Amino acid sequence: MDASSIEVGKASLAVEILKTGGTLRLRATGSSMLPSLWPGDVLTIEACTIDQAQRGDIVLFTRNARFFIHRVRGTSVQGGYLTLLTRGDSVPHCDPPVSSEQLLGKVTLVQRSPTRRRPSTLSAFKSLHARLLAHSDLCRRIALRLHSRRIQPWPAREGARTVWTKIAGSQAK
Repeated sequence: MDASSIEVGKASLAVEILKTGGTLRLRATGSSMLPSLWPGDVLTIEACTIDQAQRGDIVLFTRNARFFIHRVRGTSVQGGYLTLLTRGDSVPHCDPPVSSEQLLGKVTLVQRSPTRRRPSTLSAFKSLHARLLAHSDLCRRIALRLHSRRIQPWPAREGARTVWTKIAGSQAK
């Protein structure tokens, strides 16, 4: 078995769990939901129907055999069926409408070590931050670099031991 078939198997299992009303935990890997969700966050996702998803909810859906976690911006009716309008917080454009068959669930808990919290709404400050990240690759790269350094324990960072030794050495004199 190659790596891609293992990933397809995992995705199929996740879809089956949520389609039967279960709960799933996934680790966020992308950056489309910055600053609300960061790579490494562990998300608890509960099954929901398209009628249960509300504006502002963060939902998991599948498209072209890939998972997407984006915020609900609104609803529309396409071909007589209700669809969701979604967009990543730091993405400049909305996704194509999400059908009830594509919707898998909504994020109910975000764990960013060591804290757990409910997903937040997009405040005015976060919205401004998200727009900046959506339109500036440099700002996005800086934010991701700072985040990756923040989630590592300080002594494990490259050069931290040297800095600590210099600080300790200068205090000892």
